[in-house]
Amino acid sequence: MEKVTIGIPTYNSEKYIKDCLRSILSQTYANLEIIVVDNGSTDNTEKIVFSFADSRIRFHKNPENIYCYGSYNVILHLAETELVAIYHSDDVYQPTIVERQVEFLKKHPDVMAVFTEASIINSRGEIIGEWKIPEHLENTEIFDFYAAYNNFLKYGDFFICPSGMFVKKVFSEIGLFKEEDFFQITDDAYWLELLKKYEMKREMQFTANDLEMWLRILQKFSVGILRKKLINYRVHPAQGTFSHYSTSSENYFIVMDYYEKYAREKNFLSLRYCKHYRAKKIRWKFAKGRDALLCGDFKIAKEKFIRFIKKFYLICPVLTFKDIARFLFALAFVFLPVQSWYFFKKIAFYYMAYKTRKEQKR
Repeated sequence: MEKVTIGIPTYNSEKYIKDCLRSILSQTYANLEIIVVDNGSTDNTEKIVFSFADSRIRFHKNPENIYCYGSYNVILHLAETELVAIYHSDDVYQPTIVERQVEFLKKHPDVMAVFTEASIINSRGEIIGEWKIPEHLENTEIFDFYAAYNNFLKYGDFFICPSGMFVKKVFSEIGLFKEEDFFQITDDAYWLELLKKYEMKREMQFTANDLEMWLRILQKFSVGILRKKLINYRVHPAQGTFSHYSTSSENYFIVMDYYEKYAREKNFLSLRYCKHYRAKKIRWKFAKGRDALLCGDFKIAKEKFIRFIKKFYLICPVLTFKDIARFLFALAFVFLPVQSWYFFKKIAFYYMAYKTRKEQKR
């Protein structure tokens, strides 16, 4: 039984890291080294880690906060094993996840990474949902670039990052994770062109680094997924809340547009899935107007809603009732008197509050 590295990046995780470590130390696959990489926690995270009297645990403290993906790269530098999993300090892992992932990678030597499905839990550890890959892929366990990219166009990234186990040598061939400051330091003209297209500054933090890594791996290798819920993926307030400056969608679109060039060159693009992707972009334009409205930026909200209205016809092949409601809302906001805009803000606020309650089930 060869040794496997479990890397755990962490920052101020005193509420959850004990449960995480317990779940990893209880794995049926016992030959592990566990590397906890701390980004300068100011709570009791370090104390809790050292409370475990298990020689398999190593603690590494970064001299400064290098954020999530910087910590991923530290883990890859420190790991001395062939197989490396990167798990998260606020999640809980089923006892067989390591064993099953090792078996899968040994069975499929051409696969360089494997992920799992997940149950979604809240801050109290209660199951509130599930995270599965799309139903029509239920018989697919190995993905190439074509299958993954086109389904990402429609569904977004369904590989669960904190469930990933990798064959370490893949990073020697394709490079490490791009870190959060990637846009500030890159000289790649196409990345910068896409930033300009989405009206984003170079100072924007890159937060779709995992999606970018999956696609980079898939250009050369296959990626697998276990159709088992082997992780309890935790959703909690400390992960972030609604912000005017949220850029998750922009990051996703930039990465997908960047790799579209490769997909076109290889004739990998599916027009059916491209229609869903275009529709997703148009819905994003509505969301930009809604977010500006929630922040009281009525002039910007009007500009964003006008852009949404002009592009709306492109959404028709995959039109839904919600899309019609979005269109009518934007149309009314643009053409009704200025005095009514606060009323629209209240509607948008209640909608967001309802959506948040529904997603978190709190």
